[in-house]
Amino acid sequence: MHIRRLDADLDLGPCCACSREGSEVRTLLMLDRKAHIPGTGWGNAAAGLPADGAIAVLCDNCLETGSELTQVVYGFVASKERRPLEELTEPFGVAEAQ
Repeated sequence: MHIRRLDADLDLGPCCACSREGSEVRTLLMLDRKAHIPGTGWGNAAAGLPADGAIAVLCDNCLETGSELTQVVYGFVASKERRPLEELTEPFGVAEAQ
């Protein structure tokens, strides 16, 4: 899992751990599972990975306390839709090689 904290004042929708909304929801997690919808997640062109990796967003508090994810982004982050993490079963990225 890779983590990216955004400093811009973006509305990323609800936290994927606690469902809190607001400016403190600003950390993107790039998960080692395939996203629900191909082409709407993270990828790595240099490594030949399409943008099919699942993404989750966390609020500052859940990131700092290590709260467990219960949901993931469904579609593009801007859609603010969430689905249960347990629905993701296919590995992506490094997990595919194992």
